Amino acid sequence: MALLTSAIERNNPNSEKMLAWIVSLSGGLLFFYEFIQTNIVNSISTQLMSAFHISAGTLGHLSAMYFSSEVLFFFFAGSLLVRFSYRKLILMAMVFGTAGTFCFGLATVFWVAAGSRFLVGIVGSF
Repeated sequence: MALLTSAIERNNPNSEKMLAWIVSLSGGLLFFYEFIQTNIVNSISTQLMSAFHISAGTLGHLSAMYFSSEVLFFFFAGSLLVRFSYRKLILMAMVFGTAGTFCFGLATVFWVAAGSRFLVGIVGSF
């Protein structure tokens, strides 16, 4: 991200305005991504139940992993957002959210899917 911002600053006289738009757009896209992550289990519930051979109650636990981790890490995320740069934290959140989504997509065992939903929920707290 620092390489991108330094390249923009050198080539554009209105770089501060452009960087503000890039950071705002990144935050908006992260919010949209997390909205999709919030609702994805509802869309693929029957496929998840057949792939992991789980009941509806266990599927509820899988879905709750996202919301539980989000609530647990709200205060931690808030203290980090006060202390560090929004730009760096949004970039890190995007990286961890993408990694969690890939792990969820490649999961063949229930606990891996639950752990990756927990990781994506942590990202959602930012």
